[in-house]
Amino acid sequence: MLRRGRRSGVAGQPRSLPHGSWRWNTTSSRAGETPAVPGRSRGATPAGSRSLGEQVRPPLDSRHAPHGKLAPAARCGRCRAPLLVALPAPICLITTGEDDLLPVVESLLGAGARWLQLRAKGIADRDLYRRGARLAALVAAAGGVLTVNDRADLAAALGAGLHLGQDDLPIGEARRLLPGALLGVSVHDPTEAAAAAAAGADYVGCGALFPTTTKLDARLLAPGALRAIVASFPGPVVGIGGITPPNAARLATTGLAGVAVAAAIFRAADPVACYRRLAAALAG
Repeated sequence: MLRRGRRSGVAGQPRSLPHGSWRWNTTSSRAGETPAVPGRSRGATPAGSRSLGEQVRPPLDSRHAPHGKLAPAARCGRCRAPLLVALPAPICLITTGEDDLLPVVESLLGAGARWLQLRAKGIADRDLYRRGARLAALVAAAGGVLTVNDRADLAAALGAGLHLGQDDLPIGEARRLLPGALLGVSVHDPTEAAAAAAAGADYVGCGALFPTTTKLDARLLAPGALRAIVASFPGPVVGIGGITPPNAARLATTGLAGVAVAAAIFRAADPVACYRRLAAALAG
């Protein structure tokens, strides 16, 4: 189950999240209240909730976060820690580099997907930009959010959000280049999660949670590491790595705000059917 949250604004004033933004409702100490961020007070979380299966159908209101941008009220330029922004959707679909993505993405958006990450290795910059521009147009038309993997320059050119790895551009520099964008970073332990929070990341991705075919050298998180990362980061935490419809239900009580999926969707025989099974599995 997911719970609609609230975002803490400047001076601790609670602000409503964009429509379509959710986090898992667990029985941990995080449920029912917003974790404290240094310099800001806690904000209450409303009691209303709905299942992920219900959430994935309606489109986001693009007035809140066109392309990869955050709502204007969602960020204070002087704040280094995240303002507990909402995720665009509980499932982030990461492209896997195939050339025939557009029809698949269009079908997935029609099925309710609202968060796409452009990840394509070994493609010439101009070709990557053209692909990204077409994807950005599709995502924007559906009221969704596009993020770009690694490339701050491409994210800026497309008006998209950005997801960084530990060896990529420092978060602070990315924020300087993309002051209003959704900014996430991959972490592997609580220390990296705390550093991401201090640097101003909006969310973190952590994994690998299961063996993955997308990154063959990815290390699996040690037992207990996922909950420790969730406890160390005050904003949304997204699980990644080998997530499929059969194993997704095991994540529903971990405190994650969402999941990111690549090969399980884009290399499936029927991506739309697989996406719907994943949403149903997460909803329990």
